[in-house]
Amino acid sequence: MKAFWTKTTRQSEKKQETRRSGLPTRPQLGMESLEARELYAGNVLASVSSVGTLLITGDNSSNCVAVDQYTDGGVKKLWVHACPGDTTKINGVLGAQLIVPKGAVKGISASLAGGDDTFGFGPQGGASVDGFLSMSMGSGKDQVDIGAYSEINGKLSINTSSGDDKVHLEVATVTSNTVINTGSGKDKVEVKSATYLKGHLYIDTGTGTDQLHLQNSAVGGTSLIKTGDDSDLVCIDHMAFDKAVEVYLGDATGFLAFDVLDVHDSTFKGSFKADGEAGGDIYDADNNTFNVAPVVMNFESYVDIDCDKLFS
Repeated sequence: MKAFWTKTTRQSEKKQETRRSGLPTRPQLGMESLEARELYAGNVLASVSSVGTLLITGDNSSNCVAVDQYTDGGVKKLWVHACPGDTTKINGVLGAQLIVPKGAVKGISASLAGGDDTFGFGPQGGASVDGFLSMSMGSGKDQVDIGAYSEINGKLSINTSSGDDKVHLEVATVTSNTVINTGSGKDKVEVKSATYLKGHLYIDTGTGTDQLHLQNSAVGGTSLIKTGDDSDLVCIDHMAFDKAVEVYLGDATGFLAFDVLDVHDSTFKGSFKADGEAGGDIYDADNNTFNVAPVVMNFESYVDIDCDKLFS
C-alpha cells in the first residue's frame, strides 16, 4: 500500500491561487508524488455513465488511482489517472488517462475490488464534484486520501472493508453526510486541518486495534462514532460540533487490552455521550465547552494523557 500524497503547504496554496484566478493550468504527472513502496500492476476502467456518474472500477490486483482537477481554456476538467510513477493501467492502457468536463460529472463511484488499493481525490491541490463521492475499496490494505481544498457537494461514502486501512481528510468540505466504514483490521482514520463536514458524521472502524483522530475541524450535523472491539485510540482535538455527539469504544478484553478517549479544546453545542463499554478504558478531557452536561460511562481510569504522542 502506498503512502499518502505528500505536498508542501505552499505548493497547495499556489495551486489554489491559480484555480481561483481562472488561469488555465494542467498538473503534470510527477510534479507531486506518492512515496512509492511498490509498483501496482492492476487495471482500472473509467467512464461516465448516461446519467453523469463517473465510474471507476478496479480489478483484484492492487490499484493506485487518483482523480484531480485542472482548468483548460477556462473549462474545469476532472482527470482520472494512475498515481505518479505507478504502473496501474487506465482502461487497459499503461499511461492512459480519462479527462472529462467537470460539469458533465454529477457524482463519482469508485469500486476497486480486492488487493492493496489506493484512491485519491484531489491529491494534487484539490478537486470538486457537484454530487456524491462513493468509494468501495474491497478487502486488502487500502488507503483513501481526500486532498486539501477538495469539495464534495453531496454525500461522502468510504468503505474500505477488511484489512489494515487508512483514511485521510484534510482541508476538505463535504456539504452532505459523511459515512466512513473501515471494517475489521488495524485501521487509521484522520479528519483534520479545517475540514468542514456540513451534514451528519458516521464512523465505524470495526474490530481491530484502530486509531481515530478528529482535529481542528467542524461537523454541522450529529456525530456517531463506533470503534468496535479490541484496543482503540480516539483523539478529539480542537473540534466544533453543532449537534449531538455519541462515541462507543466497543469491548477491549484480554490482557493489557483497553481503549483510550482523549477530548480536549473542543466545543459541543449539542449533547455529548461517551461509552467505553467493556474493558479497562481511559478517559481524558480538558478545556472543552459543553452546552449540555456530558454523559461519560464505563471508563475505569480518568488520567491526563497526550493523545498526539500516542497517535502514530
